[in-house]
Amino acid sequence: MMEGSLTNYQKTWRNREEDIEVARRISDEFGCGFLSSRVLVARGYRTYDAVYGFLHQSLRNLHDPFLFKDMEKAVDRIGRSLEKDGKIIIHGDYDADGITSTALMVRSLRPSFGNERISHHLPSRYGEGYGVSMQKVEEAAGNDIDLMITVDCGIKAFEAADTAREYGLDLIITDHHEPGDEIPNATAVIDPKSKDSGYPFSELAGVGVAFKLAHALQMKDVSLVDARELLDLVAFGTVADLVPLVDENRTLVKFGLEKLRDSRNMGLCSLMRESNIDRIKGPTATDISFKMAPRVNSAGRMGDPDMALELFLTEDRVDSDLFARQLNNLNFRRRSVGNKLVEEINAEIERTGVMKDPFILIAGKGWNPGVIGISANGVMNDLARPVAVLSIDDDGLAKGSARAPNGFDLIGAFSSVSDLLLEHGGHERAAGLTLRAEDIEKVREGLIKDTLERYPDLDFTPVIDIDLCLSPDELTGSEVEGLESLRPFGTANSSPIISIGDAMIGHGLTTVGEGKHLKFNIEESGSNIKCIYFNKGELIDSISPGSMVSIAGEPSIHRWGGRSDIQIRVIDMEYEPIS
Repeated sequence: MMEGSLTNYQKTWRNREEDIEVARRISDEFGCGFLSSRVLVARGYRTYDAVYGFLHQSLRNLHDPFLFKDMEKAVDRIGRSLEKDGKIIIHGDYDADGITSTALMVRSLRPSFGNERISHHLPSRYGEGYGVSMQKVEEAAGNDIDLMITVDCGIKAFEAADTAREYGLDLIITDHHEPGDEIPNATAVIDPKSKDSGYPFSELAGVGVAFKLAHALQMKDVSLVDARELLDLVAFGTVADLVPLVDENRTLVKFGLEKLRDSRNMGLCSLMRESNIDRIKGPTATDISFKMAPRVNSAGRMGDPDMALELFLTEDRVDSDLFARQLNNLNFRRRSVGNKLVEEINAEIERTGVMKDPFILIAGKGWNPGVIGISANGVMNDLARPVAVLSIDDDGLAKGSARAPNGFDLIGAFSSVSDLLLEHGGHERAAGLTLRAEDIEKVREGLIKDTLERYPDLDFTPVIDIDLCLSPDELTGSEVEGLESLRPFGTANSSPIISIGDAMIGHGLTTVGEGKHLKFNIEESGSNIKCIYFNKGELIDSISPGSMVSIAGEPSIHRWGGRSDIQIRVIDMEYEPIS
């Protein structure tokens, strides 16, 4: 739970459906641990083909990039630019997905085109804002650039596309955001979410779509770069953008993490060192989510995404180390600004009494646009309902970000008030919007009305999906170790969550981290399992050795000082407070 959070809502534990007999068969057929097979079955992987596809990833199974309807057009146009000494600009976005997408495309093209003919541009969150501006199109045309390739943006760049045509600048759009009913009039549009894309998997991140173009260019010898060398950037951007780690994304991240361990990208290596990541053990998706991506995102949030892009493009170790340190410092600053904003948002929510609205929309004058997205996410997690946080500028515009829990469609919600919005777009669970400050109350009323109509039975109680209900003696070291075969963990493939009921707290009850975190052991029938409950140190006064508790959490092997112990990261706990 974020610092300064409003309340600790009671959570609902929802048990997934188990089938022990199917799990035994899968364990025997695939030689995987019994707990692993039980988790797979509980998550719906019940047939041989489904389990095999999940456990045995192969780059050979990636879909053909030319399944995209416009891929041939895009590759042919880039090929003509190569033949005729044309100049290309790569236009990206200011978040980690957009930055890695831009770096990937630049690295794919520069060896065949040369550095002088490939330029790049990332918009400033505070200046241009998201997307492709007409001004940037005009500027590119004025610099004798004949082709612009967008990555992680452009699917709603209608005016920019029309302006590009007027100036004779060809435009190739690669994006993964939801399109509207129409698409821009561009040379080629490659977006897996467009209705007629032709591509069988719609959940690629922006960097995944860019990778598909890079792979297609390699297949036609337009690019001299083996696309597999770029998988470290693909894994980074895919995990950072929180797209589902299923199907092709799972494959890209699995092999991208392997590539990241031995990466030859100077910037990624420096970033791993600065993030204290053990490359010998191998970076994980969790390392990207909680250590590396926040540092990269801080560049765009605090004003200069180019610093992060140069980190991924430089071939100089001194420069890469410098950029990584600067990003680390920016991230510290971002956290400080973010914590202050969370306090202001919570105070405003309490002042206005909107805490129990089915859709919370909150606005403040001059709130930092760079951190309102992560602040909205924190409030959403606390209150378990969709949240939009808006920053009102001096011109009377309210720009913001929204986040929503599973099962809620933000794009549909914004469509219901689209006549009041100047701009909106994104994904079902993460989106942005711009409106006039004078229309905030009307938009709030419209979003509440739409939510009540579309989700009349929506329960805003936070839900924890329990994969397995276990007794402590079922958590053996080898079985917990076997859960590693289910990695990489992330969106739509979370780390397995187990519950243990009516367990007794044994010795070792204490707090760590200056009293912030609770540590204890569960002791039963000879089993002794360590538990850590982050940000719950205050519970030390409510329980004692001998207390009976039920816990939900993520089991793992904790290695420290040459020892290996089973440890559960507790995410919720039920208990009777001591009197």
